[in-house]
Amino acid sequence: MAAGLAMGAHAAQAAQEPVGHTPDALHGLLAKAIVGQSACPNYPYGSTIIPGTQWAAGLGFTQAQDGATLDVESNWDGISCVRGPDSTDTSDRWGLDFQCTQLAVRAADVEWGEGDQSAWYSAGWNGNAYNMFDVAQSLPRPLTPVANGSGLLPSPGALLVWGATPGDPTGHVAVVERVDKVNQVVWFVSQNSYYAEYGIPYSGTTLDPTSSFGLPLRGWLDAPRPARGVVLRSDGTSGYTLDGWGGVHGFGSAPPVTITGYWANWDIARGLALRPDQQSGYTLDGYGALHSFGGAPALQTGVYWGWDIARGLVLRRDGVSGYVLDGWGGIHAFGGAPPVQGTGYWYRWDIARSIVLRPDQVSGYVLDGWGGIHPFGGAPAVSGFSYWTGWDIARAITLGGDGTNPNLPANSGWVVDGWGGVHPYGGAPVVSFANDPYLPAHDIARGIAYAPLIGTGVVATGAFSPATFAATGPARALVARPAGGGYALDGWGAVTAFGGAPSVNNVTGFWKNWDITRAFGLRADGVSGYVVDAYGGFHEFGGAPAIAAPRYWNGSDMVRGFALRADGASGYVLDRFGNVWAFGGAPTVTPSVTWTDDTARALVLRSDGVSGYVLDKFGGLWPFGGAPALLGPPTWSVDTARAVTLLTDSAGYVLDKEGGVHPFGGAPAVRGAPVWTGNDVARGLVLAPGSSLTSAQGSVLYLDGVIANFGS
Repeated sequence: MAAGLAMGAHAAQAAQEPVGHTPDALHGLLAKAIVGQSACPNYPYGSTIIPGTQWAAGLGFTQAQDGATLDVESNWDGISCVRGPDSTDTSDRWGLDFQCTQLAVRAADVEWGEGDQSAWYSAGWNGNAYNMFDVAQSLPRPLTPVANGSGLLPSPGALLVWGATPGDPTGHVAVVERVDKVNQVVWFVSQNSYYAEYGIPYSGTTLDPTSSFGLPLRGWLDAPRPARGVVLRSDGTSGYTLDGWGGVHGFGSAPPVTITGYWANWDIARGLALRPDQQSGYTLDGYGALHSFGGAPALQTGVYWGWDIARGLVLRRDGVSGYVLDGWGGIHAFGGAPPVQGTGYWYRWDIARSIVLRPDQVSGYVLDGWGGIHPFGGAPAVSGFSYWTGWDIARAITLGGDGTNPNLPANSGWVVDGWGGVHPYGGAPVVSFANDPYLPAHDIARGIAYAPLIGTGVVATGAFSPATFAATGPARALVARPAGGGYALDGWGAVTAFGGAPSVNNVTGFWKNWDITRAFGLRADGVSGYVVDAYGGFHEFGGAPAIAAPRYWNGSDMVRGFALRADGASGYVLDRFGNVWAFGGAPTVTPSVTWTDDTARALVLRSDGVSGYVLDKFGGLWPFGGAPALLGPPTWSVDTARAVTLLTDSAGYVLDKEGGVHPFGGAPAVRGAPVWTGNDVARGLVLAPGSSLTSAQGSVLYLDGVIANFGS
């Protein structure tokens, strides 16, 4: 076989016709058309040369929910099939008709759910074919760039990318159809080329670079590396994902880690577990061996099958013992963990998929591939789970109701299916995503984790950043009613009653999956008030009249505090720099200090309604409006303070990020609300009616929406 593209039925014609991306650079190449299909001139502009249902049937899917297809369409204008854009060309959401890049964008959307061309531009794409290779790792589902000659062959569906030359500054891109290992030819389909299908020979694992459209073959973009697990750190926003090759990838603020088990191009990693130090742990391979990462000590599981049957891994709180799940449902203790008895076992049937441990560290649940949840170690049975009889589609399980968050029923949680759908069990609430990972007909989701203290979870569908979910927005603020009880505000704008307060109505602002609210205040009637968003907008609830905000910072997260005066129509807004903005006729005040960075954390008014204090992130209290200086609680050297409330005009409490309540000015010491050491989770603080310098009671609001009471 000659170097370059494979010779086929239309070789003589192809040798005379310009093919590829531009007439100058892409000429004189030999091609083979799919049987029954003809060269581009036989197909009018915009007509389908090869339906995706024909060439891509082996991929298992040929159309995305948003309408993207894998059809190869003609760019024939009556003169040439290979041309650059002109003033008559049209476009759709996937790109310019009917250029090579349009097919590539559609293919990435169908195969991996990348979306239309806007996703590529958001990743930094300059619109040219060659540049797709450079930006692929910044896509919503990062693609894997593989250089030609790197020791791997492309998979069906991969995007072949050719580089630019002085004669063709745009390059070219095509989609791999199949790899013929007998004849050593990679077949691909292409738009904006004379033929719709070509074959390029390879030797070893190197595709022939000498005659590829007269352009240098850079390599290809392959599927996102498969996800095989995910763990969350205690902050609920960072953690690690495991890919099928054994790579451990940090997301959020998680530090990079070193790994001891890695198998390039072999999908054999099966489990991931994190130790209490939050930056080391273990991966499990399919044969049953553990591989440490991040400096964790070496461990043995005591089992090794020599074939791919290990399916799950959980660590106990000591970080050195735990359990391995096999595909038949067997649960194998290691590192000193006590043996446990399961309730689901399927001899010689690889159907067990995931395992989760309860807080007692000796019991939990096994998930089977049909969605069944099977207790072990004495765990109670759970109900309300989704079940797919005869369909192996359930992939991973996580526990939400572990006792940390009393708002979640005990032993409740969520299961993720292979398409990325998240299903509650045991009474857990339905969750939602800002960026939904659900991708029908794509069995790619493999991990789910939840942080009960934070109220958020993640689903892993690829090797890199997972998708975040929540049942409610993160808690933002707390207010008390004069008659007792009060309301909590979450970041989406929901106002939730507690302590016997009536539900509120006529809420005028709600932003599902957008953490945008920052503060709120209650009027004297105890049922109406205002929510303030991060930009400074006011949103009334409970029948409160509309009032104008003093300042609006469009697109900037500026608001840090809000206080209403006794008239319920005037007051003050605090920005992140410490400026205090009057509204509704309140007297203008001058803060005693301002900052050039995000330092202000809360605002509180004294009884006169014109003076008060600004709390900074270190715990300092700064007077405004004529308030006297106060000696507050000891300050911190790092960002720690979260809220402040007054008991009298000169005494009160400061809340720290862990939930500690610190008295100042003679207020009595209090106890009762949990302190979550090392976790930034406390958000709101109020005092109950009747509190005094001799006896004080109140409540703390935590990030997950839990409200805990305290008293002196």
